[in-house]
This record gives sequence, structure tokens and C-alpha cells, in this order.
Amino acid sequence: MNTRGRNVGLMVLPLRNPDVESGQYFIDQILECVSPAVNHIVVVTGNYHSRVVSDKVEVVNVKAPIVRSKNESTWSKAWRLFLAQFKLSAAVIAHRKEFEILLLYLFAPYLVFPATLCRLMGKRIVLVPTGSDSQSIGSMYTGVKGNIYRTTVRAFEVLVYSLSDYIVVVSDAMISTLGLQKFRPKVISGVGNSRLGGSVGYVDTDAFSIKRTWRDRADVVGYLGRLSAEKGILQFVGSIPLILKCQPNARFLIVGDGDLMAEAKSRLEDSNCLGNVEFAGLIPHDQVPEFLNRMKFLVVPSYTEVFAGAALEAMSCGTVCLTAKVGAAEDFIVDGENGFLLKDNAPSTISSRLLQVWQDPTLEDVEIRARSWIESNFTKPRLIDRWIAVFDRVCG
Repeated sequence: MNTRGRNVGLMVLPLRNPDVESGQYFIDQILECVSPAVNHIVVVTGNYHSRVVSDKVEVVNVKAPIVRSKNESTWSKAWRLFLAQFKLSAAVIAHRKEFEILLLYLFAPYLVFPATLCRLMGKRIVLVPTGSDSQSIGSMYTGVKGNIYRTTVRAFEVLVYSLSDYIVVVSDAMISTLGLQKFRPKVISGVGNSRLGGSVGYVDTDAFSIKRTWRDRADVVGYLGRLSAEKGILQFVGSIPLILKCQPNARFLIVGDGDLMAEAKSRLEDSNCLGNVEFAGLIPHDQVPEFLNRMKFLVVPSYTEVFAGAALEAMSCGTVCLTAKVGAAEDFIVDGENGFLLKDNAPSTISSRLLQVWQDPTLEDVEIRARSWIESNFTKPRLIDRWIAVFDRVCG
């Protein structure tokens, strides 16, 4: 592999809180996958504590406030974002000789200033979208304020897409999901012999393994993720009374935290279902395999998603996934083969589809095929190979 000219800057909007594991984990994973494909990588962000040990990796943390309150005001968020733009831009100037390619990662649409600066400096920009905030906002906010917020964020997204030389997505399905149709010539969605492109993470198949076969698990239906509107948590909660009518012995496990925790519990209490549901709260990532091995089914009812990392990890654990047709779901899930697709995330759809799937006599075969698909497509070596191919194209 020719690594000439492969000095890379990885830029991430400063993490709000270093104690929240997810941001740290996602940056660690992309570094592990990208590092073998480059000479040097300087990470420009804030509040990040790398666990990746490599002579190739240099971390530059700008001074950024730690945000612990869920009730931060809109003006506070705007000021924090504005300040972060200038601090990241200053870091770009200070380290400009250390990279030729800028890789924009988490919360990339909010990195307009440093991205513009890099464009003026003649750096190549590679964008790795992890979702569409403008779409998420549509399910979180309503009215005039929501429309203004959504329109503004969409403008940021389009501007960063325009500034980028390449946009790396995990599969072709993401082109329409992220509204990238007019940027199609820039998009890398498949590399080498794979129809998949560079991904934002891999599955550790040693940790995420089948420790308890599907047949030996209790009748537990799970949800794993943020308890927020765009993730469809209230739709999942709404399906629980409907499922219990036909499966009265079913139990439900909700893993995660978020703004809708109280609302979810209130709705379950109103429907006399709260006693059937366990709320595990936010758990360390190394405990996730244990919880997935407690579930027979995982439901992913999101309104918007690039790809559900929880679904991939569940498949690796042999948990049968039912996921809404969002993001790259249809590129990962072959309905009835390695999981099941939901036509939408309405409570009635979730419940009827789950009850139908529950009667399928081939679910143990689905379990095995799901695990096999992950081993073939989403292990760390597979992701490294795909990122090497991505940089071959970018640097070719």
C-alpha cells in the first residue's frame, strides 16, 4: 500500500462531556480503522481521551466547556458552537503542516468555519456523515421554531457537503437518506469487492458473541439506545400493550437514557404495563453484550439512522432484530434471512410484525445467519480493508 501523502486530520466537534462513553468510543473505533491506511493522523477536537495506542495518532484537544446539564439554553448552545468553530480553526492553523487531508466526523455539519478554512488552504476534505440532524430535528421539534431550526441545520449540512471533495457513506441507501443525490459524484459508497463503503465502526465479535442461544433465552423484547423522539422510543412503548394482549408472558428491557425517560414510564403506567418493563438506564459499553444476550428480540424503531450500531451488535449476539426501513437497514437486513424489516415504526406495525415473527419456526437459523453476516462484513479487519480502499481512491 502506498501511503504517500496520507497525513490526515480527523476533526470532531468537541465532546460535550468526557464522562459520556459513546463519543469517546466512536472516535476510538474510527481511529483504529483509519490508522492502518495513513502515515499520520492528528485528531482535533475537545474533551477526548484516546484509548488508541499508536505512534501514528496525535491528539489535539482545544479548550472546550464540559456540559453536564440537559437543560442547556439555546443561546448557550449557539455560543458554545460559535466558540468551538474558532478554537478548532485556530488549531487547524497551528497544525496545518501536519495533514493534507481533513476527515470530518461526528457533528460534521457544525464544522463550517474550519472546513472553509481548510478549503482555502487547499486541503482535501473527506466527510463521513453519521446521520442527518435536520431529519432528527423534524421528529423532535414542531412549529415555527422547529422549522427554523431544521432549515438552518439543513443549510449547514448542504454547505459542508459542498465543501467536501469526497463523502464516505456505508452504503448506497444513505445517498437518498442524507439527501446526497446532487452530490453523487463525490460519494464513496462501495469499495474494492464490497458493496459497502467506509463505516464509522466495527463489531468486536469476540465480545459480542452468542453466549446464550436464542431458544434458551427468556421471552424478552428489547430496546437499546437513546430515549429521544427521533429514536422512536415512544412508538416502541406504545407497542407494548398491544404485544402483551397476545403474549402476556413477554417481558421488555429498555437500555439507555434520554429526555423521554419520564414520558415513557408515564405511558406504561397509564396502560398498566410498567410492571412488565425493566429500565436498565445507561450502561457501560462492555456490558452491552450481556444485555443483548438476555433478549430474544431487539426492536429498532428509529425515524432516522445511518445504520443502527445496536442492531449490528445484536446480530452478532444472535438476537433477532426488527428494524424500521431507515438509513442502511435494507442493505444490512435481508427480511426473513438475518433479521426482519418494519414498514414503519407505528406501534401497531411493531406489535403485529413482532407477533408474526415470534411464530416463525426458523428463528434459530436467522440467529446463525445474522452472526455469519456480521463476521463477513463488520469485523475490524474488514473495516480496515475498506478504509484502505477508501484512501486508495481519495489519494489516487
